[in-house]
Amino acid sequence: AYERMLRGDVKYRFVIDNRTLTD
Repeated sequence: AYERMLRGDVKYRFVIDNRTLTD
């Protein structure tokens, strides 16, 4: 999930963050 954020998915940053917390 973190790798996607580093890729540049700023629009999904909050979604990824939530996924990381739940994951």
